[in-house]
Amino acid sequence: MNNSLTLKAYQLILTKSATAFFMLFVCNAFVSATPQVKTIHIATEEWKNAAEKDLSGTYFDITRTIFSPQGYELKVSFVPYKRALLMVEKQEVDALFGTYSAEEENKPFLVTPNLPLDGERTIAIFKKSSVSRWEGEKSLANRKVAWILGYDYHNSLNVDVNFQEVRSAHSGLSMLKAGRIDFYIDAASDVAPLLNETKDHYQQETLLINNLYMAFANTLKGKLLAKIYDEEF
Repeated sequence: MNNSLTLKAYQLILTKSATAFFMLFVCNAFVSATPQVKTIHIATEEWKNAAEKDLSGTYFDITRTIFSPQGYELKVSFVPYKRALLMVEKQEVDALFGTYSAEEENKPFLVTPNLPLDGERTIAIFKKSSVSRWEGEKSLANRKVAWILGYDYHNSLNVDVNFQEVRSAHSGLSMLKAGRIDFYIDAASDVAPLLNETKDHYQQETLLINNLYMAFANTLKGKLLAKIYDEEF
């Protein structure tokens, strides 16, 4: 009698163990077959029609089109451009929008893909009375110039300028109006709304035309993201 009960108990334990093992196998197979959500953390300044705070705009549309099919979701931190660069350098985020190539920027902590995200026309703005004849960047030589924090236009100029950085286009134009600087440099698309109100007082000339990139942190993940970007663009 005791032997019979022991045998039945042993058989019951084997049956339950087999069932548990089978359920564990099924669960693991289900998890493996389910696409794992991956994240791209982007730091960016807010730019009208390109990177809006509601995550609309062409930059976000392009990014989602490229990375969503690969299982990536976007996480976005809206910060000033200078801060975005610093966050990428410290590897606190994976990417930022709107930079020149890593080589042009001379920033080895960036990885830029081969294909640009956008193009940019950079303009020099000055009082019509301050320059008798526009000669391109030569007109800026040894003059007082301002631009947005982190834009680092001096890396793209072939002349020496006395530059300072400002937090906004409004601040730069205010300094120009007050005579504290001779030129304000910015992307034409960013400063255009402000110039509409004062275009009779200022002259604007094209200074630079460059490609803009979605740049990634110089990490294994960043290099992989740059590769996916080029392959899926």
